[in-house]
Amino acid sequence: MSELVRYESEDGCEHCLHVFVTEDESSPVVLLFPAMGTQSPYYFTLADSFNRSGIQFSCTDLRGHGPMHSPASWSNNFGYHELIYFDWPAALKALRNRLPEAPIFILGHSLGAQISTCFLSLQDPKQVEPEGSAPQINGLIMVASGSVFHKGYAHPMRVLWGTQLLKWISHLFGHMPGKWLGFAGRESRGIIRDWSYTAKSGRFRIKQNTKYQNLDGKLSQLRLPVLGVTFDGDKLSPHRSMQNLLDKLHLAEKRHWKTSARDLKLDKLNHFSWVKQGDVITPKLIEWMRDVLEKQSSKRKHI
Repeated sequence: MSELVRYESEDGCEHCLHVFVTEDESSPVVLLFPAMGTQSPYYFTLADSFNRSGIQFSCTDLRGHGPMHSPASWSNNFGYHELIYFDWPAALKALRNRLPEAPIFILGHSLGAQISTCFLSLQDPKQVEPEGSAPQINGLIMVASGSVFHKGYAHPMRVLWGTQLLKWISHLFGHMPGKWLGFAGRESRGIIRDWSYTAKSGRFRIKQNTKYQNLDGKLSQLRLPVLGVTFDGDKLSPHRSMQNLLDKLHLAEKRHWKTSARDLKLDKLNHFSWVKQGDVITPKLIEWMRDVLEKQSSKRKHI
């Protein structure tokens, strides 16, 4: 069973954080941010896989999803700006308050990884780099994610026109009716606006009032350890899309794990089914996490 931690973003949006602790509450904790249209209970099976190896686990819902949120609509519109500047900091603060001694690794799935990368790139380097005292964030894991730039896909024009069509549909309805379209969930037109811009241009940006802030320059300065994980045959996040995102992180200590159902002796492995294969996937993630912590500990001893 998870502990439920209620918290609030700076702009008043209410959230809940599901936290699965171990006996040692100073052990590392994973904070998972979901894929577009996916609610936090879908990831609960991962908690057991991490907990059995002594790693704590937590997850939260994206704005507009989950029992505490109003669905996206004409009046409830938001984009990457609200997630990056309000929701991600609030979730981290809530987790740090609950587990003050635990090293934190962010785990992002699909859109959750894209937003996490942008969020971390905008933070004060002193808060995230593994130097001096224990950092606020020890590392970033991106699973089944990457840049949605259309040229990273096998059928680039199909991705380009599809993403731009979804943008116009969201403007027509006031939100993107994902369940009706068979893609994601009920998404805000602001999220689809920002997401479709990356699909078209290959660049990340956020809208702030009437102006836009480009993020690629910030991404190039991120120094945090990053692990990217992609699966053969994942049409939503192919290997190339992950590489396109990793290529933006010029200063990060990067590793890209490309794997497949065959490599892991599974019947299938795709954009969503990996979550149900935690006992197979998490050992590799935990191995990387422990390697990162060992390097950071050794570095601090020499400061």
